[in-house]
Amino acid sequence: MAGAGVMAYRAAPAFWKQFSKEMGRPILPAGHTPTPSQWPDRGLFAAWLGHATVLLKVDGTTILTDPVFSDRVGLTLGPLTLGLKRLVAPPLELRHLPPIDLVLLSHAHMDHFDIPTLRALEKRSTRVVTAAKTGDLLRVGGYSSVTELGWGERTRIGPLTLRAFEVNHWGARMRSDTYRGYNGYLIEAGRYQILFAGDTAVTTAFRALRTSRTWIWRSCR
Repeated sequence: MAGAGVMAYRAAPAFWKQFSKEMGRPILPAGHTPTPSQWPDRGLFAAWLGHATVLLKVDGTTILTDPVFSDRVGLTLGPLTLGLKRLVAPPLELRHLPPIDLVLLSHAHMDHFDIPTLRALEKRSTRVVTAAKTGDLLRVGGYSSVTELGWGERTRIGPLTLRAFEVNHWGARMRSDTYRGYNGYLIEAGRYQILFAGDTAVTTAFRALRTSRTWIWRSCR
């Protein structure tokens, strides 16, 4: 085991130095706590919960994008997670979330597709929309449905219509699974159009999607 540890350190010394440095760093409390219980069932409401995690309520339908509530994201080896440690705690705990109608997943990167969080969100009344060839990472039976979308494909979830589109990113969770998809989404709900791009670099993809009615959330990388 000691030899394996030495090999791991030599393979990525910068990672291990950062990991060790972060061990003692506290996660700061959020500066504001949203109150979704006070959001009415008419209108558009949103609360940023960290990174690409946004809680939306659109005319009574609740959406949670790329949910990450873990202290760290990365590879889990028993009790240890090897990966990035969050700087600030989520402003809401999982147990304080309202019932979630839709979990929307942009791609399989670990800071957007956090398995422990997704396990905790499993509920037979919750639907999931995710990128092509990523549904195998989920326990499908834990949700009402899991729908994969490729670019240009649409689906309807209750009063919402969702369309997936290409962003300037990539989808592999590990180095070898380059077949996995990655999406941005246009959410249409009555008089509202909401664009959630997940992760993207500079792209012209939004020109064909944006209108004067479009509300945009994206996590640029």
